[in-house]
Amino acid sequence: MAVVSEDTLQVDAKLVLTGVAGSGKAAILRQMAQRYAHDSVLTGEAAGAQVLRTGFYWPEPLGNGGRLRVELYAVSGAPSFNALNELLLERCAGLVFVADVREEKLYEAREALRTLIFNAGRNRFELDAMPVALHYTGTGRHPGFRPGQMDQWLGIPPGSVPRFVSASTEDGPLCEAVEWVVRKIAGEAVAGEKENAG
Repeated sequence: MAVVSEDTLQVDAKLVLTGVAGSGKAAILRQMAQRYAHDSVLTGEAAGAQVLRTGFYWPEPLGNGGRLRVELYAVSGAPSFNALNELLLERCAGLVFVADVREEKLYEAREALRTLIFNAGRNRFELDAMPVALHYTGTGRHPGFRPGQMDQWLGIPPGSVPRFVSASTEDGPLCEAVEWVVRKIAGEAVAGEKENAG
């Protein structure tokens, strides 16, 4: 959930990159940091994994002239405790699920999505109530890759979640999914403020 400050000129939003270990979450976060946060990335260790964070002001002003402050988190590696993934969801305003499309990663992607849904339900966290996007990485190694088939494999109804793809984690449009989520949060924050005022 995005938090509007008392003066309503700043909205704070926590975003999380989640998904399969080795799918490129750290690369996406680092590219966002390079683009919006002067390469500033904080790292820490927790439960045998690396937690990465970057923070920045979204360059596009809100409709009321205010600003959106974004904190973006990702876990690199496979944490030994599920509690770390649950903690990341706390006070989250938006989410990008990242999956590598390599054949050997397919079962991991489905299990990671099931774990995300389980964690959300267990913590009364409504995924439907926030902007969520899919990001498939590694499509350059699979010229015949069909995103719709991957959606079906993961059990995602067609067209229910916006989907983004990148050929690799070294280059390409890695930021698009996160940027889409940020824009949705910005739009919802202004709409929510108008609702509260009216």
